[in-house]
Amino acid sequence: MPDTAMAIANEFLRKPGALGRLTQMQLLKLTYIAHGWNLAVNGEPLVPERVEAWNYGPVIPDLYNHIRFNGNDPITREIADSDSSVYFFYGEKPAHPKFFKAILSPQEKEVIDKVWNRYGKYSGFQLSQLTHKQGTPWFETYFGPQIKNKIIPNDLIRKHYIELAHRVA
Repeated sequence: MPDTAMAIANEFLRKPGALGRLTQMQLLKLTYIAHGWNLAVNGEPLVPERVEAWNYGPVIPDLYNHIRFNGNDPITREIADSDSSVYFFYGEKPAHPKFFKAILSPQEKEVIDKVWNRYGKYSGFQLSQLTHKQGTPWFETYFGPQIKNKIIPNDLIRKHYIELAHRVA
């Protein structure tokens, strides 16, 4: 069973130098890219949540709803269950928030490490440019015959990252 997108995002926030530097856009893109590479390399989703084609690229809505209140500011702590929009709406925060933690296989850890080493240095804008290129799953879904904010199928994401692996190899 895949971990939540918030748990995977926290894996990136635990990397040296990530807290206080990564923005929500970077974290959204890094989590999506790791999901794509895991689909290609390990043949399985890294996150169970759906990915949607939004104006600013591929977004995992549940993750967005946990980090959106950071705005453009760097994220300064790991993501907790109480960061959800629901808690903000009702104003009821638990006294002891539960921080999301992933239980990863060695292969999944390797994917996250490689994604961090390769893409972790890029700004949110640069990561957005990578995911917006013509031929990417976001591009095909966003500009396809479907309506906006349509789900990007995992099969399309997997196919793209397999093709990307062949170009890199």
